[in-house]
Amino acid sequence: MVTGPDGSISLKLLLLEAQPGNLEAVRTAWPQAAIVARAVGQELGVTDQISREKVQVVFCDLSGSDCPGVGVLQQIRRVHPQLPLVAVLPTRDFAMALTALRSGVDDLLVHPLSKDVLLAAGVRVSHREEFNARQAFTLQMAKRSLDDLVLLKAIGETTRSTDDLQIANQGQSVPRDSAEDIFQEYSQLGNLDVGKPRGVGGGLATCRAILRQMKSEIFLEPMEEEGTSIGLLLPSRETSMELTYD
Repeated sequence: MVTGPDGSISLKLLLLEAQPGNLEAVRTAWPQAAIVARAVGQELGVTDQISREKVQVVFCDLSGSDCPGVGVLQQIRRVHPQLPLVAVLPTRDFAMALTALRSGVDDLLVHPLSKDVLLAAGVRVSHREEFNARQAFTLQMAKRSLDDLVLLKAIGETTRSTDDLQIANQGQSVPRDSAEDIFQEYSQLGNLDVGKPRGVGGGLATCRAILRQMKSEIFLEPMEEEGTSIGLLLPSRETSMELTYD
């Protein structure tokens, strides 16, 4: 958000449209926002314009047969790694959604766009900085835990064939009856029409596949309070050196 001289809060958006007016719903959702619009195929100078105009969120229309928006998104992400990017798909196309996510977008929406869906997306991407901070902290704690496990193994304080690791947060809880569902490919919890989660639902499934190749396991652990806890059983140093992979 940008604070003006009078103390008001404003939002500056960049709309990359395949056709003029394709993202008119965005203008309607944020009538007070400062809008910068350009054709999605005009890649030259887009990153410089983002810096010059101090753009805070980019909405990219992925309509069109050649889908030129993907290249623009990749270019923006390389130059502006922290800038929130929202891709708008013409239809519910999984292949296109996966391509957009690989380009570095933070959220995916589908035409036609409603005001409620757009405002919800705005809230999600505006929390990107907070999410990145939490993610960095989680990664730091996970690395520290793994370093501790390696140290304990090196000095001989544990002789187990597996080591335990727990990663927890205080966010939304996962229902116990969905303990296995969250590890299924392309599985996402909640009402996808109201609050589209980040990603495509492949992260935990990929983690489980990798860990099982290591003769390890990942699972949901019960929590008494609000939040989610993921448990991992990792092979010890000696055990991992003896593993063979398919």
